Parts: sequence; structure tokens; C-alpha cells
Amino acid sequence: MPPPIIKNRVSGYELTPDGTFISNRRTSSDFGPLYNDLGATIIDFAHWAAALETNRVLSPASRDAMWTAQSRANDSLYWRNYGFGFGLDRYRGTRVILHSGHTGVAIVILPEKHISVVVFTNLDNRFGTDAQGLALGVAGFYVPEISLLDMSAKTDADPARTERVRSVLTRLLRGEPDYSQYSTSLLSSIQKGVIDISTRTPHIGGFTSLAFLGEEDQDGEKLLYYRADFSKGRLFVRVAFDDVGKITCFQMIHI
Repeated sequence: MPPPIIKNRVSGYELTPDGTFISNRRTSSDFGPLYNDLGATIIDFAHWAAALETNRVLSPASRDAMWTAQSRANDSLYWRNYGFGFGLDRYRGTRVILHSGHTGVAIVILPEKHISVVVFTNLDNRFGTDAQGLALGVAGFYVPEISLLDMSAKTDADPARTERVRSVLTRLLRGEPDYSQYSTSLLSSIQKGVIDISTRTPHIGGFTSLAFLGEEDQDGEKLLYYRADFSKGRLFVRVAFDDVGKITCFQMIHI
């Protein structure tokens, strides 16, 4: 039996298949006790984010090393590269430092713009929340050039490309991805993505349309932006292809 909900206690939650909230204490995490035992309020987290803009916590050299790519990260749902404890990305040309937590929390930092956004929810990301997407959406109100919400639909100069993305997305929504479409490095991420989107779709409804929003060059790759509309919500999708046409990035962002 799942742990009971205790009135007025702040806790992580998830949903059963019939939509009932149950407590998610993360006590069975594979990441060990340190993953579960760090707690902070949103004010604590905001103070920490503000301190990262100063040299009181870390030296500039340490901060730069922390925010420098050390490895390629999970491109399916989260970020493009990874430093020391932070995801690293660029949205529409603007540098973004970010991370999310399993139970619906996230931080997004735009270091050159001196903007940090912290979002706390208490619903497991698998069940319709996307704290990182919400944080990106809030950041877009202050820095419009990164806003996905402000991107308008355009005619894709390569309509076959958009049709391919539509096909890839609909197969993911059905839980039947064509793994031959993806680069080898992305396969495990897509497997996780199928699980994520299967729990998200009941809350955003049925897929209705896909709109091309634009493209940009990043790290030698062309990133494509799309808006996927559903009957009760929307997702933003970023896609990249390698030189032989394999998908090297497929990110779904729920704002």
C-alpha cells in the first residue's frame, strides 16, 4: 500500500491510474539516501540562486567550471549538455543554466541576463507537471528573446521535415517509437521518454496539430522548434538531426 496522505504536510505526490493522489516519499530511490534527504524552502532556494551571482559561495573560476560542459547529456526531455550538477543549454541564442527535480521542482538561470527563476510544485513530473518548462516560460516574460510562447507558426521551407517530426511524435504518443530514427546515444532516453509522455498525455488530451516555429544553429547542429497542440494543452518540441539524418535531440517542453 502507498504511504497515506497526511493533511497539511508538504510532500511529493503522484497519481494512480484512476487519478487519485498518493504520497511519493522517494524512499525507494536508486540514487541512495542523499538523493532523498536534502530539503529547502523556495525562499532558501531563491537565496541560493542569488548567491550564485556573487563570489560568496564559489570563486568565479569554480563557477565557470561548474557551468562548462563536461559531457553530452540526456537530449530526450531535459538538456543538451551537463556541467558539474547543472544542465547547460541555449534557447534561441541565450545561454541557460538549468536543472529539475523528480517531484516537480526546477531552477533556470540566465547568467548574462542576471535572471534566475525557481519553481516548486509537489507533483511528480511524470503526471503532467514540468517545473523546468514553467521556469523557462516565466523567464521568457523577463527575457522575451528566449520565449517559446512568443514564437509564431511559420511555413517550413522543408515540409517533409515537419511531416517526419509529426510522425516521430505520434509514434511516441502511441508508445511505439521507431528506434531506427534515432542516434544510438539517444535510444535509452527515448525509452524513458515513452514512459514520461504516456503519463502526461491524459492531462493534456489528444494530439491535434503540429506547427513549425523556426530553427537555429547550435554547436554545429540545426535545432528545429515546433509547437504540438493537444485538446487540453500544448508541448514545445526541439529536434536536431545529424549528417546522416538520425535524430540527435528530441526535447519536449511543457509550459
